[in-house]
Amino acid sequence: MAGPTKPQLEVEIRQLKTRIVELEDHVANNEALRITAEEHAAAKEDELQTMQAEAAAAAEQAAAAIAAANNQAPAAAGPPGTSNSVLIPKPRGSGGSTYKIRHAMGLADNKPLYARCMRVVRDLTLAAKINWQKDFIHQDPLVIGRLFHAAQERESYLARFESSWATGDLVKQFLRNRRKYGVRKGYVLPRAQRLAQAAGGSGGVDADD
Repeated sequence: MAGPTKPQLEVEIRQLKTRIVELEDHVANNEALRITAEEHAAAKEDELQTMQAEAAAAAEQAAAAIAAANNQAPAAAGPPGTSNSVLIPKPRGSGGSTYKIRHAMGLADNKPLYARCMRVVRDLTLAAKINWQKDFIHQDPLVIGRLFHAAQERESYLARFESSWATGDLVKQFLRNRRKYGVRKGYVLPRAQRLAQAAGGSGGVDADD
């Protein structure tokens, strides 16, 4: 049987060369895709690190804002026997659970002032569009810091409490009441179920929720 002719061999060689070029192009394209993917991943990593740094800076800024508010906000005239120059420390435990917020604020006999403090905190919480379905410990610290500062500007009595604990308790109380209403209406999980979910993740729920 006669072998392939010279023209036939030349055709096969050209076809092989064409195939080699196609394979080389394919490899080059795959390499380009790999490099692009790695660059994209690196960019995302940089973006994540930037976001983490910004979040840390925001937390520090919130802490500084709270400290500045505590140091600079004017003290209001308090109940008899209360010094205006000394910040009131937070009681041990959780407000609304182990102690009554109104009593701890020194307003057991001043219901109008307590109601005004609650109204200020409620209005600011709504204005800040805080997600009431999230527990207090999961809220944006920068937003909370601004809320604390604004609350002290609107109601100077709230500036009398160390680390703004009274404002924090009133915010927690407001969010907790909204969540309880949501549970009754069926569009928020009961606390036990949220605790179970949190136990399987990295977060938690408010101890006094």
